Amino acid sequence: MRSFLIAVFLGFLQGITEFLPISSSGHLVLFQHLFGLNTEKLIFFDLVLHFGTLLSLVLVLNKEFFQKFSSIKTFFSEWMPYFFATTPVIIFGGIVVFFDLKGKLFSEHLVPYTFLFTGTIFLSINFLIKTFPFKQKNLKNQIFVAGIFQAIGLFPGVSRSGITTAGGILSGLQKKEALKISFFLFFPAISLAFAEGILDLFQKGFGEMSLVNLLAGFLTSFIIGFFSAKFFLKFFEKIGLKPFGVYLIILSFISFFIVF
Repeated sequence: MRSFLIAVFLGFLQGITEFLPISSSGHLVLFQHLFGLNTEKLIFFDLVLHFGTLLSLVLVLNKEFFQKFSSIKTFFSEWMPYFFATTPVIIFGGIVVFFDLKGKLFSEHLVPYTFLFTGTIFLSINFLIKTFPFKQKNLKNQIFVAGIFQAIGLFPGVSRSGITTAGGILSGLQKKEALKISFFLFFPAISLAFAEGILDLFQKGFGEMSLVNLLAGFLTSFIIGFFSAKFFLKFFEKIGLKPFGVYLIILSFISFFIVF
């Protein structure tokens, strides 16, 4: 029963934190540590949770998502900027894998610092908008700038959606447009994460989560992810990033006592 409740809770956590700019990976690492779970045995479970939020985002973006598949020409013209903007993630991820840096760079002990870093960026966003030297007018260039920021989101504790949205805003996009670009960049990025996760599965196995717990986590992340993405799209222009910056800075101090 305990493992089932943990699976539901982690699914809830993934669903609500994937699209709110507070870092799903950081929260998962933090609570997996708090519950005394072996993260290496949860690789497949984490993939299932991410698949749940992936499907929820398809449902939220619905028309805009499927319009990009209306023809081969449309597919290449609409998706190529996003695939190109994912190259910084590929390069950075490739360096991490090639030099076997994952254990050092993505340690749970880094999470308090990455929470603090992300929160500081969010609180400083208005200042950064004025001083950011790489503003763009071309949408493809703006997507690429957002993609560079997305590479920073590989670190647990750095919100992928939040830091990518911040990059879009700094490049000259309006808040809601930057958020949507962040959402669309999620698709090629998560595809790479799935590919890497599947390779890890062959080395470390499928873990210890039962089929019932996997299904419970998947359904929870899917349902909560849908409402989380809908809410944030609707209210982001009013809310902005600053309240989440405050939350992350408070959480960074709390997480020091959890992981150390």
